[in-house]
Amino acid sequence: MSAQTAGVPDVPSLVAIVVLYGMAPDAAPTLEALAACDGLDACRHVVVVDHGAQPQDAAFVRLAARFAPGQALYRHDPRNPPLGSAYNAAIRAHLGNASYVLILDQDTRLPRDFICAGLDAAAANGHPALMAPHMVAGDRIASPCRLVLGWGRRWAAPRPGWQSLRANTLINSGAWVHRRVFRDLGIWYSESLPLYGTDTDFFRRLGRREPRMIVLALCIAHDLSFDSSTVDVKARKVDAMLAANRAVYAADGPLVRAGVRCMNAVVRLKYAVQYRTLRFL
Repeated sequence: MSAQTAGVPDVPSLVAIVVLYGMAPDAAPTLEALAACDGLDACRHVVVVDHGAQPQDAAFVRLAARFAPGQALYRHDPRNPPLGSAYNAAIRAHLGNASYVLILDQDTRLPRDFICAGLDAAAANGHPALMAPHMVAGDRIASPCRLVLGWGRRWAAPRPGWQSLRANTLINSGAWVHRRVFRDLGIWYSESLPLYGTDTDFFRRLGRREPRMIVLALCIAHDLSFDSSTVDVKARKVDAMLAANRAVYAADGPLVRAGVRCMNAVVRLKYAVQYRTLRFL
């Protein structure tokens, strides 16, 4: 289905969604970088969903001044619902406003040409269902990566252009998702996963319907909170990731589920050896 027959404008446009956790809107690196991007007029709205305990209206006013009047929108939700619920609510509210939904974490450092690169790629490739940049953590490509039973094997080098979504996965941040994915295919984020696994689950289901994605030539710096955590916090995060991994594959066959359990055990052993503690086992 082409963008035109799907009722999507020939000129691509986007709505950006950023969920904040314990960070003021005017202090989020992603929002600061987004405000400085070229081509920002193609971004119909920047939707800021704040999961902090207290509303930060003054900080949002300072942030909104960096955008066009009415472009930045703020929603405070102290209940801290599952990440998928926050995404879905924002997407439903703004689905008719643009052809692409751009998902961003709060700590992704976007280059100035990020929006223009995405718009150009969309127009040049027939408005693909999914586009994503290379996300780099340190000297490693963190996303996209090869999907092996819920865990990613890192790419050794950038691979711009058309790539298999069925064989790979990616993190949410930086993903351009065409609105037909939600409106026509009915694929939404899971609201049963608190945080971890939302990306693997969503892109795995999308890959069954849209087997290919466009990977942008851009390499974007992205902070992985896991890398800067204490060992005890790392261990708790691994516990949560493993639980999410089991949930993502819960509906698969017994051999796949057994493979996931084995892979999870390998991951626990790897971290136990790396950090020399039984806390991961």
